[in-house]
Amino acid sequence: MEPLDIVNKYLDIIFSKKGDGLPDILVENFSFDDPFTVVRSADEFTEKCAGWVQVEKSILMEKQFLDGNQTCSIYTIEARTPSGSKERFQLADYIEVQDDQISKERVYFFDQVAFAASMGFKDVFLKKYF
Repeated sequence: MEPLDIVNKYLDIIFSKKGDGLPDILVENFSFDDPFTVVRSADEFTEKCAGWVQVEKSILMEKQFLDGNQTCSIYTIEARTPSGSKERFQLADYIEVQDDQISKERVYFFDQVAFAASMGFKDVFLKKYF
């Protein structure tokens, strides 16, 4: 498979399939970083993100770039918040592919404070990083 095909399969697992098939697409020492979560293994990612993959959400892909085995996707997500509303957030998502699996992901929120506020953990986030 081509790197973009693998990335889009991974995003489909996260956004549409509620995590089904996730262990098969991540390398064992998968590395993930975003403003809220840092993990260094596929098992840790699956465990820490179990709640997130179950959140009702959708993705609107705006643009994807490919450089060898590295991809960057710019997209908007719409996610159901704990209060029941639906909110939109823009992200840039850098992913590396290794042997037809995802080896590294770094997610950048255009407005991480708004995301934390909508998801109910703004105070914790601000105390940790600011």
